[in-house]
Amino acid sequence: MTTSKFFFIQMADPQFGLFSHLSGKNELDIKNLQKRDIFIKKTPKIYDLNNEIQLLRSSIKITNSLNPKFVVICGDMINNLDNEDQISTFSKEISKINNHIKVYYVPGNHDIAYDYKQPTLESIKEYKNIFGKDYYSFVKGRIRFIIINSTIFKSVNTLRSYALEQLSFIEKESNLAKKYNQKIIIFSHHPLFINNINEENNEWSINKDFRKKILESTMSNGLLANFAGHMHRNNIAFFKDLEIITTGPVGLYHGPYGKGVSGIRKVDINDTTISHSYIEI
Repeated sequence: MTTSKFFFIQMADPQFGLFSHLSGKNELDIKNLQKRDIFIKKTPKIYDLNNEIQLLRSSIKITNSLNPKFVVICGDMINNLDNEDQISTFSKEISKINNHIKVYYVPGNHDIAYDYKQPTLESIKEYKNIFGKDYYSFVKGRIRFIIINSTIFKSVNTLRSYALEQLSFIEKESNLAKKYNQKIIIFSHHPLFINNINEENNEWSINKDFRKKILESTMSNGLLANFAGHMHRNNIAFFKDLEIITTGPVGLYHGPYGKGVSGIRKVDINDTTISHSYIEI
């Protein structure tokens, strides 16, 4: 069997509009955000998208010079689904990735839900009109890549039937991977877990009951890794041979002060072996 070697670039959270959203906060606002593990500095109010534009342009410059097999953006391309300026500006800037490099989009909570939390059939339709399917798969080499809409697995008031449809899709794709002797990588916005597989529900990872169902259908069929975003910082966790890689943002970094910067991740695939590194921008 011929060994397949290639690499791709993972981006996460360009989130056009977040600099403005988190600017101009008072001391009480900043302290309340810290309680949610969101660390920002006090700044004057920002009214434009210049910070996001410059960070994305830097990411694209590096990406084009590396010439990856593909690029995957793990959610939160924008901050507000109903903001035409954010959508049009992001679309204009991301089009500067070289034409021959395929870009795959993963829905984030800000892309797929008007309130950032609970998708509706209307908001999902709007997302699809802009970015394409919200869950799907593709194959490169011996890897089956499964892109999921993780926000649907977050809310207690989720569209239950839609969530169950997606679980069935994941199980079907997992069985196909086993049939064709492939390994699995899942791309999501929310990571499957942050620290351990049994962690309780929290703001940042997929809810426990759905996490269990996803892992039950994929672990035995060759799940290698889950690449995610959402946390606006880097985080890596393990369970047996499974690696959960949460990648820092292209956009605003709001992890602990002084402990990280915006960036992208280069992921090398050697047949069914993964290695990766974070590139600061």
